[in-house]
Amino acid sequence: MPKTPPSHDTIGTAPAPWRQLVLVCGKCMKRQDRDTLRGDLKRALRRAGVHEIRVAVVGCLDLCPDEGVTLALGAEIGRAVPGLRVLPNDAPVETLLPLLTPP
Repeated sequence: MPKTPPSHDTIGTAPAPWRQLVLVCGKCMKRQDRDTLRGDLKRALRRAGVHEIRVAVVGCLDLCPDEGVTLALGAEIGRAVPGLRVLPNDAPVETLLPLLTPP
């Protein structure tokens, strides 16, 4: 018997348990040999006392910098022209903290 798709009435919403989402390009991480970037950023955020930011690795963000990893901030994705960020290969993840934790 074929499955029926869920009806529109069953799709709900729930509050997110975080206030910011950082998307990290998995293709950039692999190409730049920075496979630990997600974990490094999460550890840096915890050391800074920040627990309400989530870091997710996603597919290609289609910017493909030569010497860095592309990032997108969830709060900036909904803009008319979304902005992408590039973390240079020689920059430590702590460089991102002021951007993610405004005063």
